[in-house]
Amino acid sequence: MRVLASGLTCLKGSDDFAVARPCGHRMQLEFAHLFSGADPNRIANLVGLNPRIHVQINREWAAFSNQYGRTVTAQDVLRKAIEIDRAYGPHYVYPR
Repeated sequence: MRVLASGLTCLKGSDDFAVARPCGHRMQLEFAHLFSGADPNRIANLVGLNPRIHVQINREWAAFSNQYGRTVTAQDVLRKAIEIDRAYGPHYVYPR
């Protein structure tokens, strides 16, 4: 997988044959301020996703954000990221 310059599309496969997928952040951008010094757009935080799965994950993050509001901590975000990784990890397209 490689990330295009736009940062919005991940490609699965070789350069000769690749399938475009929406690129999702494993830990959402809205929480990046809780992890100073960590680049939220680093490859380890990006996965290719089926659009339907991407919507489901975004809904989970939205519910999480609504639940915690401004009181969310880095530990809360890490816990949620692990929960989402466990639930949706089989659908992730990782870099090779």
